[in-house]
Amino acid sequence: LGSAGTPVSYTVITSLGAAGSMTHTDLQGINGGLALNYVLGGNIDASATSAWNGSGSPTVYAGFNPIGNSTTRFTGTFDGLGHTISNLTINRRSTDNVGLFGVTALGSTIRNLGLVDASVTGSASVGGLVGGNSGSISNSYATGAVTADYYVGGLVGNNSGSISNSYATGSVNGSPLVGGLVGRNGGSISNSYATGTVTGGTKVGGLVGYNYGSISNSYATGSVTGSLTYSNYVGGLVGVNDDSISNSFYDKDTSGQTKGIGGVDDVAGQVWGMSTAQMRTASSFTDWDIANTGGSGPIWRIYEGHTTPLLTSFLTPLTLTDAPDSSATYSGSAQSGGTTSLTVDGTLLKGAPATGTSAGFYNGYYSTQQGYDLIGGSLTIGKAILTVTAVVASKTYDGTLTAAGTGTVG
Repeated sequence: LGSAGTPVSYTVITSLGAAGSMTHTDLQGINGGLALNYVLGGNIDASATSAWNGSGSPTVYAGFNPIGNSTTRFTGTFDGLGHTISNLTINRRSTDNVGLFGVTALGSTIRNLGLVDASVTGSASVGGLVGGNSGSISNSYATGAVTADYYVGGLVGNNSGSISNSYATGSVNGSPLVGGLVGRNGGSISNSYATGTVTGGTKVGGLVGYNYGSISNSYATGSVTGSLTYSNYVGGLVGVNDDSISNSFYDKDTSGQTKGIGGVDDVAGQVWGMSTAQMRTASSFTDWDIANTGGSGPIWRIYEGHTTPLLTSFLTPLTLTDAPDSSATYSGSAQSGGTTSLTVDGTLLKGAPATGTSAGFYNGYYSTQQGYDLIGGSLTIGKAILTVTAVVASKTYDGTLTAAGTGTVG
């Protein structure tokens, strides 16, 4: 708000702190100031937490103490500024509301934060980033492994708040209500995805175990396994759905599931389930806000023939000045359109100059979900003009089959 606004104070967090810290000046110490505003001033390696607070045999109470709990929730703001917290360990097998943040309140905010290679274990309402969320989570992600009994998610265990532009890629294990991103969702999830392996009993989904909120423009591609006894409650996207899902998909090949919602047939406009090959074709996604070329600002971007739909909110625009879009006319031979070879990193940017033989559109260079929205690098082969030259013939009817004439096609 500039000079007309009221100043907002933030504490800059740059260190892990010590077990039991309540200083509110380090990561563990945020428990001493749950209503304050924080930013992460740099990446933090939390490897030391694997040796914290060990007790019991076997150990049931160890590692980092989650920020906030059901009695005193986190009510402030935490902005990671794009930084990460890595190698966090939380092992509280008999404790509910477990994650980097245990419980967040309505009005709280977590954004721009990455949790990398975390190991999180708890009882109920357990997630890598947040155990029980009632606030806002955006532009955040979690990788690693999450294990608990129920309400288990790669990012959030139990969500009644909002989650947007976020993802989880780690393995998730539990019994009922298990999801790659969220175990139980009663809030909103938008522009988000999960790719990790999900294993549970009943109400198990690649993205969400049980949904009674809203899900839009999201997807799951990880393997999903549930109990054979409760197979009607296991889905490639959601185990059980009691509310709204729109423009979301799952991969039938990688998930191992034939239905996106357990026991329910897929419905166009809600849940789309296809093979990997089918999902690499833009025409498979009727009426979606999807583009096959970069820079147009849709929700989804697809590199036809190379990728399933990607969320553009995770892609960085990149113009290929050395490989601009090109066009050619059908000649019957393979054509490259004159694009120039690029040196690519092999992870975010892949491919080679676009080539094709038949008339149509071809992507050459393409990217991954955490990569680029490429402008350039495509080839369009237009149809050739077809001319027909024929000799006009005439004949008097005599009741026999007669050819109309001869000619050539060029």
